[in-house]
Amino acid sequence: MEDQGYSHACITATIMLLRDDRYALDDMILFIEDEQPTEEEIIEKTAELL
Repeated sequence: MEDQGYSHACITATIMLLRDDRYALDDMILFIEDEQPTEEEIIEKTAELL
């Protein structure tokens, strides 16, 4: 994800928050691949999935 321009902090926080819910983590991966969201959009999506 860093090669797509996302910061290490964004990647780490997202994984740590979603690590216990495999389906939420899978949803996030698909969201990132399909939508190419901004970091702000990733944070919003993470909040929705929690």
